[in-house]
Amino acid sequence: MNRKIINIEAIKAAVTMQEVVNGILGYTLDSRNRCACPVHQGKDKNFSVKGESARCWSTCDQSWDKLGLIMAVRKVSFTEALTIIANYVGIPLQYADSRTEKPRFLKAPPRSVLKPKPEYDLIPEALFKRSLKHDNRNHFYGFLQSIFSEDIAISLAQDYQLGTSKYRPGACIFWQVDQQQQVRTGKVMVYDPVTGKRRRDIPPQWVHRLLDLHKADFKLTQCLFGEHLLAALNREAPIALVESEKTAMVMAGIKPDVCWLACGSMSGLTARQCEALKGRHTILYPDLDAHDKWTKDALKLNEQGFKFVVSDLLPTKASEQDYLGKFDLADYFLKQRDDQAGFLVLDGVPVFW
Repeated sequence: MNRKIINIEAIKAAVTMQEVVNGILGYTLDSRNRCACPVHQGKDKNFSVKGESARCWSTCDQSWDKLGLIMAVRKVSFTEALTIIANYVGIPLQYADSRTEKPRFLKAPPRSVLKPKPEYDLIPEALFKRSLKHDNRNHFYGFLQSIFSEDIAISLAQDYQLGTSKYRPGACIFWQVDQQQQVRTGKVMVYDPVTGKRRRDIPPQWVHRLLDLHKADFKLTQCLFGEHLLAALNREAPIALVESEKTAMVMAGIKPDVCWLACGSMSGLTARQCEALKGRHTILYPDLDAHDKWTKDALKLNEQGFKFVVSDLLPTKASEQDYLGKFDLADYFLKQRDDQAGFLVLDGVPVFW
């Protein structure tokens, strides 16, 4: 008779996904938490780690938790994978006494112990995963390819879980995924593939509205764009917050040593939407026309436990023309694109060199 292991969760919690990949499986994740897939043993870095999960974006096209990844790579059973982790962290397996163990419930559990309904609704995971396809049908992805190398564009799209929408030709989806990898909603937008400017003639749409979920009393609680990236960061990691999702992704390609997040609008700097940043040192880079507002908002939020500092980089560098154009941080750097090749140049060198 198989004995029940009672400390499974404790063993799983004792190791990070990065330690599973680097320490147990013997692969080396780069600074973006990417490496060749250990399951199909590819050569390209199409395997990435996000929080407690790992995913192959190529041949396997599959995600795993810690135990599932070990099972897939080592070709072992669940118990064998658990034993591998237990030996690695030095925690012995603990078994329940099968003679005294009783079922948790002999009948339906009372209402008092049922899992409470969450305060917000979520987008179906299957829909979210189907959208994670990156090619030139997605005009914003095409723009990223034009200013960076293809490898950087792929990495950015995968890191930020950029979606492609059929709602409009060329549309992308900026998914809002929280630290628990739950999809709150997504913003559908269309960009010019050459200039990277948003198509003003096509207003943004929300995925939950396109699915008519709002008619079924969909309870929306937004989170930050890129918030899921925080799950893999320590509390002292450098974080920057901007308004637009586009700016966050462009800046992540320029300054990859910083975790770039976006609140989606000038009015998005709120305690509720920025809850995941409470207690974390964060630099704010508002658009030029929002600098004064964010400075005042940041002072109020800091009284509630946030650690926000508003950068003066744009106001000190911006020209009068920049102010008229309501520039954001990405606009400032994108002015340095090579006129002929189109890629982004910093200090005379393409950013991907």
